[in-house]
Amino acid sequence: MTQELHISQPLIVDTAVPKLLLRPADSIMYPQLDTVDYLLLCNDSVFAPYADDTLTTYCESMFASSPHISYAHEPQLRNSVQGIDWMFFVIVGLLALTSLYLNHIRFNLKDIFMSLFNQRVQGRVERENNVKIRNLIPMTGIYIAALSSLICQIATSYIKIHLTVEAPIFYTLLTAALILYVLLRGVLIRLVGDIFRDNGSVLLYLTSNHLFYFVGGMVMTPLLLFVYFAGNGSKTALIIASIFAMILLITRFLRGIQLILTNSKSSKLYLFYYLCILEIVPILAMAKIITN
Repeated sequence: MTQELHISQPLIVDTAVPKLLLRPADSIMYPQLDTVDYLLLCNDSVFAPYADDTLTTYCESMFASSPHISYAHEPQLRNSVQGIDWMFFVIVGLLALTSLYLNHIRFNLKDIFMSLFNQRVQGRVERENNVKIRNLIPMTGIYIAALSSLICQIATSYIKIHLTVEAPIFYTLLTAALILYVLLRGVLIRLVGDIFRDNGSVLLYLTSNHLFYFVGGMVMTPLLLFVYFAGNGSKTALIIASIFAMILLITRFLRGIQLILTNSKSSKLYLFYYLCILEIVPILAMAKIITN
């Protein structure tokens, strides 16, 4: 009686497609043909059935050396695009405030523009129209709000600064900081005038500054509409608005210094020195804070 010997061994089944079947018909008849690229294509394809892991793990894809391939060595963060709908309402609000302010004043706008460079016209505006600094403060606030909007656009779209807070919050904080700076600068300039006992020329200097803010608010506020909503011309409008703000800043400072040097009865050198500190140093410090 024959005794059958059963040996339990694991059944090894190779599910990989034989390389002979993966070759083209021409390579079967001519084995000397190089079919490495074809095998890589088959192993790399999603249509290769029962592909052996040992083949696909260590085989280099034929597309790995393509010049069009790009590797992301670090995880790329998805940029969140801030909408500008809120800025539309800000600009409309500034235009409404400007229109409301101009309808309730009795200033001659032609004299306001001429007073920027003519001290006699400035004196006539102050006497006849009763122009005081407190009357010009609302327009100063409008100009600061418009300037903050311009800085936000430059920082986010031109310099590409990544904000750590939401854009509306950044705009609000920047506007509050600029208003605080203007108020604090005015208090310190008045203090310098008290120290040098030259309140007349200092008051003339501050009034000239607010007249420049007045003109800046009238020009900058409508210009923001083109900066944000002019389509392909937004960049051009942004450059024009930036140049205007820079020219206004430099002209205002030079005009103020000219008034101080012309009308001051005290030490002009020290007064000029302190005014330069109060005008330039805070601007440099604020620019450093924004870029950081």
